Amino acid sequence: MRIRYAPRAIKNLNQIREYISKDNPEAAWVVASFVRRAINTLKLWPYQGRATERENVRRLVVTNYPYVVYYTVRKESVIVLNVLHTSRNH
Repeated sequence: MRIRYAPRAIKNLNQIREYISKDNPEAAWVVASFVRRAINTLKLWPYQGRATERENVRRLVVTNYPYVVYYTVRKESVIVLNVLHTSRNH
């Protein structure tokens, strides 16, 4: 499977990194690493995230951090739609 990112997901990731790096640039790198690692597992196991109420959208929780990745699986690609902090309204 190939991983692709919707423009909104790229924006989410940049905002997360920028917000954390204001106080701790090293922590921003660590969090980004965990998020990337979680997303990359979708290459091998694209259906590991739970199905959501929205049709064809799945939810993957990032281990050790309060972030979730919303994505969809299409033919040979996983499309990351959003990456959000769990305290945000989804």
